[in-house]
Amino acid sequence: MGILLLLCFSLIISFSSGADTIYANQFLSGNQTIISKDGNFELGFFKAGNSSNYYIGIWYKKVPFNPPTVVWVANRETPISDRFSSKFKLKDGNLVLLNESNTPIWSTNMISTATPASVVLHDDGNLVLLYGSSSSTPIWQSFDHPTHTFLPGKRRLNEGRFESRPSGREEKPSGAGCHCSGTVGGSTIIGFGYWFGSELGGVATHKSREASNSRRRRPGGGSCQSLLCGEYRFGRRGCSVISCGRTSFGFHCVFVNQCLNQQGYNKRTNTSHVITSWKNKEDPAAGLFSLEIVQNTKRYALKWNRSVEYWTSGPWNGRFFSSLPDMAVPYIYNFSYIDNANESYFTYWSTNHSVISGMFLDVSGQMQQQTWKESSEQWYLFFSTPKLICDVYARCGAFSICNQQTSPFCNCLTGFEPTSQSDWNLSEFSGGCVRKTKLNCRVKEEKPEFIVSFVPVKYLPASHENEIPSLDESACRRSCLDDCSCDGYSFFLERCRLWNNENLNNISFVFVSDDSTVRKFELNIKVASKDIQHPINDIHKKNDKVNLATVVGSIAGVVFLFGLIFLIICRKKCIRVGKTRMEGSLIAFVYRDLQIATKNFSDKLGGGGFGSVFKGVLRDSSIVAVKKLESLSQGEKQFRSEVSTIGTIQHVNLVRLRGFCAQGSSKLLVYDYMPNGSLDSHLFGEKEDNLLNWKTRYEIALGIARGLVYLHEKCRDCIIHCDIKPENILLDADFCPKLADFGLAKLVGREFSRVLTTFRGTKGYLAPEWLSGVPVTAKADVFSYGMMLFELVYGKRNAEQSDDSTSKFFPSLVANVLMVGGDILSLLDSRLNREASVEEVTKICKVACWCIQDEEDSRPSMSLVEQILEGVSDVNMPPVPRTVKLFLDNMEPIVFFTESSSNESPQVLGNSSAVILSKSASSSR
Repeated sequence: MGILLLLCFSLIISFSSGADTIYANQFLSGNQTIISKDGNFELGFFKAGNSSNYYIGIWYKKVPFNPPTVVWVANRETPISDRFSSKFKLKDGNLVLLNESNTPIWSTNMISTATPASVVLHDDGNLVLLYGSSSSTPIWQSFDHPTHTFLPGKRRLNEGRFESRPSGREEKPSGAGCHCSGTVGGSTIIGFGYWFGSELGGVATHKSREASNSRRRRPGGGSCQSLLCGEYRFGRRGCSVISCGRTSFGFHCVFVNQCLNQQGYNKRTNTSHVITSWKNKEDPAAGLFSLEIVQNTKRYALKWNRSVEYWTSGPWNGRFFSSLPDMAVPYIYNFSYIDNANESYFTYWSTNHSVISGMFLDVSGQMQQQTWKESSEQWYLFFSTPKLICDVYARCGAFSICNQQTSPFCNCLTGFEPTSQSDWNLSEFSGGCVRKTKLNCRVKEEKPEFIVSFVPVKYLPASHENEIPSLDESACRRSCLDDCSCDGYSFFLERCRLWNNENLNNISFVFVSDDSTVRKFELNIKVASKDIQHPINDIHKKNDKVNLATVVGSIAGVVFLFGLIFLIICRKKCIRVGKTRMEGSLIAFVYRDLQIATKNFSDKLGGGGFGSVFKGVLRDSSIVAVKKLESLSQGEKQFRSEVSTIGTIQHVNLVRLRGFCAQGSSKLLVYDYMPNGSLDSHLFGEKEDNLLNWKTRYEIALGIARGLVYLHEKCRDCIIHCDIKPENILLDADFCPKLADFGLAKLVGREFSRVLTTFRGTKGYLAPEWLSGVPVTAKADVFSYGMMLFELVYGKRNAEQSDDSTSKFFPSLVANVLMVGGDILSLLDSRLNREASVEEVTKICKVACWCIQDEEDSRPSMSLVEQILEGVSDVNMPPVPRTVKLFLDNMEPIVFFTESSSNESPQVLGNSSAVILSKSASSSR
C-alpha cells in the first residue's frame, strides 16, 4: 500500500524532463522542461539577458546559446521572480502559469467545460492544447498567438499510397484529405483520393472545404474530371501532396499531414495574427514594432506603434510579394499565400526539414530571416527588411537622429540628452531624448536658437494643422520665436508650419548627406542658447562688433597678400600637394609627381576601354597602380564616377582608391597595387606557375560575392558595378580578390528600384536587359557574376572556337551535365587534374546557372549567393535558361559576345540563331 501511495504521489508532483507532453497531473517548475520528439525545440523557464525576471517560453534546443534563442513567450508582460515556486500546468480547462503566490498570471483563456488531456510540444515549435484521450485536433495552439517569431509551418507526418479507382465508384468526401490525378498514355485521366476518417480526431463530424488549388470529383457522374494534386483541409489540419508517380500497382503519392503556422487575418472573427518585437534584449514585453497583414490588400506591413507604416511587402502576385522578388527563387523556402472567404494568411516552410531557421522581428524594428549553421555554431542572416536600420520609423525615438554610418547609429540632437541612459546602454533607443535645458519664454535674456535637422519626405505627417499661410521663411522663423508653445518650425514647399512638443515627438530624424537622392525637408528645432556650442564666444556682443570688423579686415588683407605670393611660387615650382584631401581621405596628387613615380608611365600593367594602368612607386616607397584616363569626354565621366564611388567606401573585397590627379586635361586615379595581377592572367594565361588551385578559385568566387553584396545592399546607395569580368578582379599578395574598375558603376538611389543607363559593360558578360535597352537593376551584376563563375570552373572563356572549327559554349555543357547527372568533374579545368571537391564544383555550377536566368526575378540576390557558397543555404537544381536551351536543342550558329573590348564585333558560333540575337543586340545599339 505504501509503495502504491508513493507511486501516485510521484505521478502528481514529479516530471520527467525531456518528454514532449505535460499531462493533467503534471506541471513544470524550476529547471524542468519538455523537449519536442525529435529534439528541435524545448519549453521551460528562462531568463532574458542579464535580467533577474523569468518567463515561460519555447527555444531552439539544438542552438547552444545561453541565454537560449527564444521563439515564443507565454507571459511576456507578466514575468515571475522565482521559477522554483511557480508552476506551468493544466487547470480548469486551460494551460496556466501560477506565480510564487499560486496566482494565475497567464492563461490560454479557453472557455470550455471539457477536461484538457495534455499539452504537447511539436517538432515545428508549436505548443498545442488537446482535449480527449485520442484527440489530435488542437483546441489551442501557440502558432495562433505568436510573439516576435514566425516559424516555418509545414511538417511531414506520413506517406500514403493510393490505388486508382475504377469508373463509377465515386466516394463523397467526408472530411479533410488528399486527392491526386495522373495521365496514362498521354491522355487518360485517373482521379483518386483519400479522406481522413473518424480515426483522425473525429474529422468526419465536421464539414470539409476545398483548398483554393483543388477541385472535387464530379459526384454521381460515374466518371472523374481532371484533378490537380492538391489538398482538402479542415481548420488547420489536412494534407498537401508532395509528389505523385505511376507504379506497378497504380499511383503512389507522398503527402503531408500538416499543422500550418500562418500569419494573417481571420475574416470571420475580425482578428489578426500580429508579430510584435521585444521591448529590448532583456525584456520580451511587446515593443513598438509589429508585422501584420493590411486588411483587404494582400500585403504585409511593418508598423511603428501599430499606426505608422514604415515598410510594406507589396501585394502578393501569385508567386511572391512584389517588394520581395527573391521569394520566387526556391532555394531554402517555399512560400504560400491563401485568401478565401474566411481568412487571408501567409505561410512558409523549409525545403530541407533539418534546417533550423526562423523569421524574427528584431528589437531594431527589422524583420530578419535567419538560418542556423551547425558547423560554425552561428546564425546567418538570410534577409532583413528594411535593409537599412535608419529606414525603421522612429528607430531612435524623439529628438534623436539616426545615422547609418556611426556607432551607435542613434545620437541625440544638439541640446538634448538620452531620456534613459540605461535603456540606451541596452540599445533601446525608442525612449528618445529630452532637452538639457527647458525653454523659458518669460526670461528675455534666455533667447533660444534653432538647430537644423532633416526628415525624409516619406515621414512628413499628412496633417496640415498649425500651418500658417502667406509667410516667407524669415517670418516663419520669427513667428516661432515669438510663440512660447512653438518648439520648432519647417518651411517646405513654400509652406510655413509651426511644431509643438507633442507632434515633434513622433518625427523620425535621419541623417541625410548633401549628395543623397533622398527627398528631405528641414525641420528647425528650438534649443536653449547655452546648450549650443559656438565657435566664437563673447566677441559677438554688440559693443565689440566695430573692433571685430577692423581686426577681421586686417587679417583678411594679410591673408590675401600671403595667398597671392604663395600662388606665384606654386606656378613657378611643382609643389607637392599630397596633404590635400577630400571626402574619403583621398590624396590630391600633382601630375608631375605621378609622372616621376611611374617613370614617365613606362611600366604598363594593362589597359581598358577608358585608359591604361601603370605601376608606380611613391616617395614613401609604397607601390601603387596609376590609371591614366585617355579618352577626354568619356574619361571625365568615368573620373567623376570613380572618385565619388570608390572614395567613400571601404571593403576587404573592393580595391582601395588612394587618390587622384585632376590637372588640366590630365585625369588620373591612384590605386593600391595588387602584386598578383588580375584574375584573367591566372585563368587564361599559359604559365603553369600562375595556375590557381580549386580552393583558391572557390575563395575568389566567395570574396567577389561578398564585395558585390556590399555594393548592392550595404552602401548608403545601391551601387551597380556594370562590368564584372576576370579582368576587373585583382588579386593581392594572399590572392584575396578585390573588385576594381568602378568607371562603369552607376549609383542608384534606394527609393528607385531601376535605373535606365546608357549601353555599357563588356561583351560576354552582359545580361539580356542590357542588350534590349530596358532599365536594369543590380541583377545585371548577378548575371555577369554567373558568367564569370563558369570561367572559374572551366579555366577558359565561356565561348571559344576549337582547333577542329567546332564551337563550344561552356554554360550549355554545364546545363547538360547537371540535367543528366553526369560527371561534374569533367567540366573542371583540365590543368587541375580533377583535384577539387565534387560538392563545391556542383554548387558553383548550379549557382552560375541560377545567376544567368533570362528573367531578373529568377536570379538570386548576391546575398543569397554568398549564403549558398558559405554553406548556410542549399541550392536547388536550376532550370535551363532559354538561350542555353536554344544552344542545347539546336547546336546551331548563335552570336555570343566573348571579347573583352567593347569595340569589337561579336563572334559567331554555329549558324541559325545569329539573326535573332544580332537583331536584339543591334536594336539596343
